[in-house]
Amino acid sequence: MRPDDFFHEVPGDPWGDLPTWVVDERLLNTLRHRPPSGTDDLSAAIGLTHLVHDDLECFGTNGGERLSNDQMALALRTLRAVLERVGIALDIPWRDYTTFRNHWIKKDCANSYQARRDLLAELFEPIHARLTAMEDQALESVLANPVTPHQSTG
Repeated sequence: MRPDDFFHEVPGDPWGDLPTWVVDERLLNTLRHRPPSGTDDLSAAIGLTHLVHDDLECFGTNGGERLSNDQMALALRTLRAVLERVGIALDIPWRDYTTFRNHWIKKDCANSYQARRDLLAELFEPIHARLTAMEDQALESVLANPVTPHQSTG
């Protein structure tokens, strides 16, 4: 899954309003309990980790986050559950944007966008690396080894 897969399009009206993209809260709620049909926990964990990390970074730096405070709280709860199912513990000392802001102030990151990026990287980069390794391992396990020593058949 990609971060955009956690959004769905709401059509515009016939008077010219453009369609908008909103968070699919039903998908997040389903994913908290089990992977939806057609996906797996690892794929969902990868996409959701990117979405949460990117949105927290937007909130903590120049803005442009796509989730509301309540939606971030739901996304973090869902991410914890999905990561737990793939064997990764997520220990974040905040539960939404507001408590993330309080945390970065306590960590002396109030006057530096870079300090906030570093704070997030310290937490999320090991998770990204572990998910990538798990994805690579899953891919290797489904690839077949050829029976013949020849590089190609013909």
